[in-house]
Amino acid sequence: MFVDISGSTRMYEKLGDEIAKQAIDKCLAQLSDIVVAQNGSVIKSIGDELMCRFDNADSAIAAAVACQVEVGTLTFSGLARISIRAAVHFGQVIEDENDIFGDAVNVAARMTGISRAGQILTTEDTVNTVSENLGVRVRQIDLAQVKGKENKIPVYEVLWEQQDRVTRISQDLLARMQEGDMNLRLTHGADALELNNQRKSAKVGRSEDCDFVVDTALASRVHAIIELRRDKFFITDQGTNGTYVSTNSGQEVYLRREEFILHGNGKISLGQPFAECDGSELVYFECR
Repeated sequence: MFVDISGSTRMYEKLGDEIAKQAIDKCLAQLSDIVVAQNGSVIKSIGDELMCRFDNADSAIAAAVACQVEVGTLTFSGLARISIRAAVHFGQVIEDENDIFGDAVNVAARMTGISRAGQILTTEDTVNTVSENLGVRVRQIDLAQVKGKENKIPVYEVLWEQQDRVTRISQDLLARMQEGDMNLRLTHGADALELNNQRKSAKVGRSEDCDFVVDTALASRVHAIIELRRDKFFITDQGTNGTYVSTNSGQEVYLRREEFILHGNGKISLGQPFAECDGSELVYFECR
């Protein structure tokens, strides 16, 4: 299992190095205690991330859920909350000098790389191993390419929050992921563009050379690049003032020299919060 504190870079920017490090260290210490309580062991801490080992999938999933629940109760001065993302994969590992290696570690790390704040991702191998007595609910949300594997592997989300309704993932969408037939429609004013396997990228910014020209002083010449990689549509900020992304699920993120996976429908603002936009500067996206 990998568990990673989400948004730690912004924490350092907002709180300063000393206070942010104290908050991160305190959070990681409490997560480590949870891992041990679930009969696991912390192999190592990598910056704001823990790599952990368990003897069975039940313990790993239970620990991931307990970590998410615990983080929701933590408060720190100057922070509304800390969010984490977690990923679990069950498989054989190689142990050497208090470290672990192998395919299972690589797969778990890949799951962490595509997970979002507040999310627990796992694999079909893990789902098939978890006992029914654990009582966890999962849903398949993706198919991911993992280095060294010929075929894409099914990705599952562990539904750890108590809620009556969850978003159902279209089986047609999963089939298109398997076939590699993914499309992203971008619109800005009267202009529209489709990204897919034939056309994989688009540039957004103030320059006339961009695919979408956003005429605002807060936009850089080439402010952001949107591209298809590994069956995902990524937006990568390159602008001086950062990029704002809002999805129809209510998620809103601010990117500064960072990338984000576009999902569902939403809108993009170059260099200014949505509250300060009149709408004409926005780029809209629709994954389908």
